[in-house]
Formats: sequence, C-alpha cells, structure tokens
Amino acid sequence: MIRMLRDRLLLTVVSIIVSWFLIVFPAWAQATETAPILIDGKVVFEITPSGQYSAQKRADDANRTLNRVITNSFQPLQANQQQSISINVDSNQTLPILKIEGKHLLSVTPEDTLQGRSLTQQAQLWATELERAIAQERDLHLRTGNFPLELT
Repeated sequence: MIRMLRDRLLLTVVSIIVSWFLIVFPAWAQATETAPILIDGKVVFEITPSGQYSAQKRADDANRTLNRVITNSFQPLQANQQQSISINVDSNQTLPILKIEGKHLLSVTPEDTLQGRSLTQQAQLWATELERAIAQERDLHLRTGNFPLELT
C-alpha cells in the first residue's frame, strides 16, 4: 500500500516537472528550422519548411520574387511620384497564398502559424508586415534618391 502511494506520488511529481518544462520551454516541443523573408537585409518575418521544400528554399524563392517586383517598381520613381505595390491574400486555394503584384510569393502552411492562429490570419499578418516594410523602403528611396536593395 505504501509502495503504491509512493509510486503514484513519484509519477505525479514527474508529470508536473515535465509539464512545467514544456510550458516554460515550448521550443523543446516545437523546435524547427526557419529562414527569413528580407527587404533590404532586414527581416520582415520567418518561414518554416513545407513538404519537400526547406525553409531556406522557400525563403530564397520568395525573396527573389520580392526583389524583382520591388526593384522594377521603385527604379523609375521620382520624388513627386507615389508607387504602391499590391500585396494580396488569395484564400480561394487549399492554403492561403500571399501574392505581390498578382504573382505568387508564398503559400502559408500550418507549420508557419502559431498555435491558435488560422492560416488566413497568419497570411493577413504577413501581408500587413510586408506592406509596412515595402512602404518604409519606398520612403527611404524617395528621400535618398537611391535604392540599395539587397534581399538575399
């Protein structure tokens, strides 16, 4: 009887300790590779692997598309012009797709989202972050007259 109570107490203590570590150190439960989406060398957000594609491969592809669209849009800008770049979320697919100027930028996967956030919410958040970063870069370009864009 005493041995059984001792074993239950030990099991309870071990369970509490393990639960505490998983709460305090959630990265242990969800450690994963990430890679940055960049505008002019500044991290806008980070993405994770998806299926056969590593996080770095996904980021490289998205950064290449970002670089091409931003460079093409901002090169001809003059001080009196305002150029906006459209960022949209296409939710008509299985996975939401971030599009820049109508071009596929990135599919948002379940691995990219935080617990409790939907795929569409994550896509909208990233679209807002991209819009903000692009606007800051456009304003810098208009103020300085140069556009030293380095995304990768």
